[in-house]
Amino acid sequence: MNQVVFVGRLVRQPELKELAENLCVVNNCIAVHRPLRNQHGEEVTDFIPFVVWNRLAEILVKYCDKGDQIALSGRMQSRKYENKEKQTVYVVECLVAGLTLIAGPVNKAKNMTTDLCEEETFTSEEAEEFQKVISALKNKAEEVKI
Repeated sequence: MNQVVFVGRLVRQPELKELAENLCVVNNCIAVHRPLRNQHGEEVTDFIPFVVWNRLAEILVKYCDKGDQIALSGRMQSRKYENKEKQTVYVVECLVAGLTLIAGPVNKAKNMTTDLCEEETFTSEEAEEFQKVISALKNKAEEVKI
């Protein structure tokens, strides 16, 4: 089973990227403290990259700021791409399925909870359709490179 939950602080101010009509994404990072300290007594922090799509991405941008404490749930995924220098880059990231603002201004948390309660749940068929759209966009991007 590939299911993860992270609680930590948002590393960068979230920025929405619109890729196509009805398709947007946020790529960011969450700083998560480990429950142990290093040999010098200092806290150890992991920086976990994550990706959020569409409505959840819009909610993240609208209600969350750099440094806010959030909880993310989703799954880990790996992928690779070729950068401008023609080098293959491998990425492991969290594909977010749910998010919660934990620490921030009270009015932000209240409004975000209201919006999240209005979210739809998606069937496995809808998730498969989403993956098909992503694959089609990746193929289109590869065609443009040639």
